[in-house]
Amino acid sequence: MAESLAPRLLPEVKLHLVSRRRNRLFRLADMLYAVLRYGRQEQPVLIDVYSTLNFWYAVLSAAFCRIRGLRYFCVLRGGNLPRRLKQNPFLCQVLFGGAEKLIAPSRYLQVAFQEAGYDAVVIPNGI
Repeated sequence: MAESLAPRLLPEVKLHLVSRRRNRLFRLADMLYAVLRYGRQEQPVLIDVYSTLNFWYAVLSAAFCRIRGLRYFCVLRGGNLPRRLKQNPFLCQVLFGGAEKLIAPSRYLQVAFQEAGYDAVVIPNGI
């Protein structure tokens, strides 16, 4: 998603897409290192957010962004994110509360996030 969405949202920004590593620990390390190495205040970070294990990668990436004072956008990808909103409200606030924008691929996720108090904009997957 980020590969196709990022150029359309932020055409003036140079992109660093991370990570293609399969090993979970190396993938997380790669993502966090990228925030430290490439993160610039004038260049926001796009974080794909899934509802399973990758949710934790997103939380940590967002925390690194917040510590560094970087703007970030969350691209909502997981169909079980509404359940995650209910099960982990504190972590969701850490992740979604600091995002500049929440981008949902469907009205389903937009409504779920609005009901939880977050503003999300719909950009369909087809785009």
